[in-house]
Amino acid sequence: MKRTICVMMAHADDIELSAGGTLAKYISKGYRALYGVLTRCNSGWSENEAKGGHYEPSVEIVAKRRAEAQAAAKVFGAEFYMGGALENCYTRRDGVRVFPSFEGVGAQGTPADEVMEGLPMSVAAGAGYSAPAEQRIEMTDLLIEWEPEIVICQSFQCWNPDHYAAALMLLKAWMAACERADIGR
Repeated sequence: MKRTICVMMAHADDIELSAGGTLAKYISKGYRALYGVLTRCNSGWSENEAKGGHYEPSVEIVAKRRAEAQAAAKVFGAEFYMGGALENCYTRRDGVRVFPSFEGVGAQGTPADEVMEGLPMSVAAGAGYSAPAEQRIEMTDLLIEWEPEIVICQSFQCWNPDHYAAALMLLKAWMAACERADIGR
């Protein structure tokens, strides 16, 4: 088995906040590392002099958050993976409530041009095991390719629905990877 560690979490800053020290420790011991962000990072709080604290529209924040995550992976010395699931920050599309929110932005009337097309994280995670979502297939392939000795994800006990969904997606991908290849044994 290769000396590898895969850390895959929902958002661009989750790895640093939850497992940064562990990731750095294993990299310093010679492990090849994967820094994986499972969402597009389509929401974010920013502060600037003109606007103060505010949510940035998806169309503006995605590139910024992706660059932040890529820079973090580079600092760690890890390879970078970014998934395509949408964060569960929006509660409405065209006035229809589509999934729960932990931020409440949708309740304030998110303009339609700020809502990205794609599969919300909670829906991607809940897709049936026999008919996995596209990103989970990609994650399964990554796990087979990497043959990780260590896999770190978020806790199922977290109240943030994206964190729970990330853990569920990675668990399902791990189970599928173990069925297809001789890993995790």
